[in-house]
Amino acid sequence: MKHKQIKLVMPMSFNIDSAINYMYQLQKAGVTYSMYGSRTGYDGTADCSGAVYAALRNGGMPSAGYVLNTESMHAWLLDNGWKRVADDSDWNAQRGDVFIWGKIGDSAGAGGHTGIFIDGQNIIHCNYAHNGVSVNNHDAYWVADGEPYFYAYRYNGQKPVDYNVVTALGGYNSVWADGYQHQSSHNKFTYQSQWRSFGIMPINGLPYYNLGGDEFYPQYGTTLAGVCQLNYVPGYGITAIDKNGKQIAGSNAKFRAGTRWKTAK
Repeated sequence: MKHKQIKLVMPMSFNIDSAINYMYQLQKAGVTYSMYGSRTGYDGTADCSGAVYAALRNGGMPSAGYVLNTESMHAWLLDNGWKRVADDSDWNAQRGDVFIWGKIGDSAGAGGHTGIFIDGQNIIHCNYAHNGVSVNNHDAYWVADGEPYFYAYRYNGQKPVDYNVVTALGGYNSVWADGYQHQSSHNKFTYQSQWRSFGIMPINGLPYYNLGGDEFYPQYGTTLAGVCQLNYVPGYGITAIDKNGKQIAGSNAKFRAGTRWKTAK
């Protein structure tokens, strides 16, 4: 059987409309559902995660190096400018939101599903029930599928800050965004425990590392080994000095807000 080949065209920056249009192209081309072919529509077959991955790539997202599934898609989205806006919780869906059904750790293969919202109610997705790409009401389809655990992601263009090694001094509690403590979380953040941060935000006038979700850990309760990140006013730079304390000409054009580098000590 002949099939229409869908060409992956990479724009210069991410555009959700280009991603959604790719899903419509798959639908128009009549791709059929399969977990064992290209998974992206290239050979006339696709599955849910392969189609979404190819669509987001067509919208401008960077390559993961392989075709993602519903398990590996979470980290890829978070690493590339997406924010988790729902974790089995109510949210106001909007065009471009990506949903993933199935609890992390249990969503591989047929245990998970994903697609893209085309408006606040409806989704476009590649699915077994329609043997291809279809547009359906999200909530109705979710109920029909047994109301699985779900997540939703929204693109905001801000990549998480990867501090590589943030090491706890131990004994401190994490807090919610309103400053109230996560009780007994100091048992989690034992001395020299490490994690990746998604940036710094002020809480009650003090800097806290954003650990993702609703958890924040005090910057003063950590050491930062090996990596520095400039959290400074956008559009400005910092003038570096040499070992003699003399300013380095033009260095403020190099050390701009958001730049990062490894440190020797």
